[in-house]
Amino acid sequence: SRVVDQSDGERNFHIFYQLLAGASEQVLEDLYLSDNIQDYNYLNPYSEPTESDEYNFTETLQAMEVVGFQSIEVRYVLQLISTILHVGNLEMHEVQDETGNELCEIVPNQDLQIVSRLTNCKIKQIQFAITQRLVETKHEQLTTSLTVGQARYARDALAKAMYSRLFSWIVDKVNESLTVKESTAKKVMGVLDIYGFEIFQINSFEQFIINYCNEKLQQIFIEMTLKLEQEEYINEGIPWTSVDYFNNKIICDLIEKNNGILSMLDEECIRPGKVSDKTFLDKLNNRCSKHPHYQSKVMKEFSRDPSLDRESFRLVHYAGSVTYNVNGFIDKNNDNLHRNISQAMYTSGNPLLQFLFIEGNPKLSTRNKRPVTSGSQFKKSIAKLMVNLLAKTPNYIRCIKPNDKQIPSDFDVSIVRHQIQYLGLLENVRVRRAGFAFRQTYGNILYRYKMLSMATWPRWEGDAKAGVQEMIESLPIDPSKYAFGKTKLFIRNPRTLFNMEEWRQMRLDDLATEIQAAFKGYYKRKWFLQLRRSQISISANWRSYRQRTTFLSLRFATMVVQRFCRGWKARIVVKAMLYEKKCTWAQGIITKFFYGWKARKLYRALKYEKLCTIAQGVIRKYYIGWQARKLARDLREKKRRRLAANVIRTYFSGWQARKLARALRLERKRNNAATLIRAYFIGWKIRKIYRKKFPSIAAPKVYRFLRLALNYQFLTTIIDELPSESPIEKSWPSCGPMFEEVSDQLQEMHHIWRCARFRYRLTPVQRKIYSEKLLASQLFNTKKEYYNKTVGVPFRGDYCGLGKHPLWKTVTKGYDKDKEVHWADTVIKLHRANGKGVPRILAVTGAAIIILDPKTLDLKYRIPLHELTSLSFSPYNDTVCVIQFRVDKTLPHLKKGDFLIQTHHIIELATKVTLVLKELSIPSDNCIVKIANRFPINFYGKCFNATFVKAEQTLVDAVTKKKRSQLEIYI
Repeated sequence: SRVVDQSDGERNFHIFYQLLAGASEQVLEDLYLSDNIQDYNYLNPYSEPTESDEYNFTETLQAMEVVGFQSIEVRYVLQLISTILHVGNLEMHEVQDETGNELCEIVPNQDLQIVSRLTNCKIKQIQFAITQRLVETKHEQLTTSLTVGQARYARDALAKAMYSRLFSWIVDKVNESLTVKESTAKKVMGVLDIYGFEIFQINSFEQFIINYCNEKLQQIFIEMTLKLEQEEYINEGIPWTSVDYFNNKIICDLIEKNNGILSMLDEECIRPGKVSDKTFLDKLNNRCSKHPHYQSKVMKEFSRDPSLDRESFRLVHYAGSVTYNVNGFIDKNNDNLHRNISQAMYTSGNPLLQFLFIEGNPKLSTRNKRPVTSGSQFKKSIAKLMVNLLAKTPNYIRCIKPNDKQIPSDFDVSIVRHQIQYLGLLENVRVRRAGFAFRQTYGNILYRYKMLSMATWPRWEGDAKAGVQEMIESLPIDPSKYAFGKTKLFIRNPRTLFNMEEWRQMRLDDLATEIQAAFKGYYKRKWFLQLRRSQISISANWRSYRQRTTFLSLRFATMVVQRFCRGWKARIVVKAMLYEKKCTWAQGIITKFFYGWKARKLYRALKYEKLCTIAQGVIRKYYIGWQARKLARDLREKKRRRLAANVIRTYFSGWQARKLARALRLERKRNNAATLIRAYFIGWKIRKIYRKKFPSIAAPKVYRFLRLALNYQFLTTIIDELPSESPIEKSWPSCGPMFEEVSDQLQEMHHIWRCARFRYRLTPVQRKIYSEKLLASQLFNTKKEYYNKTVGVPFRGDYCGLGKHPLWKTVTKGYDKDKEVHWADTVIKLHRANGKGVPRILAVTGAAIIILDPKTLDLKYRIPLHELTSLSFSPYNDTVCVIQFRVDKTLPHLKKGDFLIQTHHIIELATKVTLVLKELSIPSDNCIVKIANRFPINFYGKCFNATFVKAEQTLVDAVTKKKRSQLEIYI
């Protein structure tokens, strides 16, 4: 319960503060968390993270890695911890349905979406699990709506169950990692940390359970320390006077027996009829009023006790009397985790969450059984713990609290005396003082101390008890300091045991000296024999080495003489071969020099011929260039004169331009005449000078030659740089001002040609697709933001395969035109009243719009297309469409009004409907597709003003809200 509620001055579990203080910004961002504890309802606002939380979080992650947690498992654990914090922020409010009944809904805030993302569950599933309760019987399922208080209790139950099961899973994971894997038996030490009794001003079901656990542990302590020890003395035949002590078995029986408090609490939880905490208290008073350790207000001796009220009872524990308030006992004992919550958590995409809520699996046969109560579960856990403790050898460490102020150097004698009294430490000390401090079996005693007597060393062949008696009697020990039992030796004073240990150590030193002497003699002899073998081996190896060295010297001298002789013969042969090689090389050199001389001579002749050809070409180029430059100068002069006239004409504008227009035209004519006369004069002058050198027709030929050369260059450039044959390609080679008009005509002709080629290559199916895309562009381009996402997506029409379904012929029986499916898809139909979405199949046929159930294919609506008035869309990036029909309450299919749907293929839907209307030749004044922020909508014959509103956060599905005559659609 600490997960959801903390007392004053108390913190929640440390891991929440460690996560908020120690996690990195990236981890907090991934878990949708902030480092401010004020943002979370489950954290006490008066508690603050400590300086050690950040360090402890790092230590926790490192410890999980050491124990064996994988990184994905650590991520799942952090996600569940974050989910618990966000579950605490879920808020509920009351709403009314169409009939006026009060219902509970979760406020659709950011925390609800975060819980959905972290658990990988749908928002609708979470809302249904917390605000509804599913009751299953053998034949049917019933759903009841919860109140706001019940929904908050279910929310807290989910958080507590999630943390409790996560904690148990981590414990099992750690135990699995620490389990000894070898098959050989090994000793294992376990540690059980007991907090102790809880006695507060108000004690509830949690304190009752904890104190019951402490009673059972005290019972084990009594049986194993006081009762078993005294019984051991009697069984071994040791004279003993019993020590009286308090046995709390009577209190344990009052709580756990068949007619005990826990059994009566379970009976009240499963009893039919009106059950409350008051009826449970009445049953306790009727059955337990005569018990010496039970006290209640209805008992005469406690009727005037001011510390007891009418809603409480008191138990006299071994540690003192504790008063318990019964308010909440019934609810806390029941399993408040509804089945639909477990089923919703099992549908999560988180594998760890599925494992923690395995009872939500619909395939389990035990899912309809009644859940076990918390008291029964705790009782079974205590029974298993008792069996485990009884099978072990326990050792106790008692911690005494010096004061209740939690401060050092303050020793309250009354508090310490009270703890010593109810812990049974006084009785334990009396038993220890009156008994023997050490006991051990005869076999173990003989094995450890047999070297203290020569009669038992090194081996005793007779009975172990006789051997121990022989050994003990040979030692200087007072007979009153020990006693012989049936199977064990009992030693009263620890000093006696310490003396035996000292004698044993001295005897071991003597035995070690004897062993060392024997070992040293063996070691020295072994060393001498090894030294002798080494001397013989060294002598043999030395003689072998000396003979081998002599042999190798003789063999090396022989080989040297042989090598010198072979080398002398080889050098004579090499000299002869070198002389022959030089003669061959000289012959080759002479031949190459002769061929080189002939080649150079021929090269010079070819080079001279090439220079003459180049000179001829250069002279021709220079002559043609001189003529071209001359013509270019004339053309530039004419161009400069035209530019000068244009500049003069540009500066005169307005009233002066209109006034002087005629004068300027006259002046321009004179200038043109003068230019023309001068050009003709210069031409006549040039022809007169060069008439003897060139014929009279050379200038026109040169002009035509240059014109043809420029035309050829322009056309070859166009051919080399033609763009691709794609109709959408807009690039075109650049050109000079002389060919601008021709270039524009060629570009237009080329575009017409490649468009014709593209259309020729298209198949009939492709032509249909492009025509549909063209219609969609005319309807939505630059009008709706969502259209740009669908441009590159081809239209498929029947997304559900509805036309091939075997039931489709049955659905369209009697309607021949409906058999052809133009468009079909599974859409989300938004409810007209509450805005909740349900999946439906929407089909556009040749004559009507049909709405079907997606599971059974039952016909919901069939509306002819001639009843359709418009398809309304928003200009935003959403997938909502409003299908509007004419208003007519007399027809059953038009009685409910317009349809509000959501699908990712709204562009294709509008295009297909428009094409079908054109095929049916249905007259329409305006375009059937309407795009606007606001438009009227008809629900049940009432007209609402629908408005599209952009939500601040990204929504998976559209949300509608009705306010009187206004309908807001959040997208």
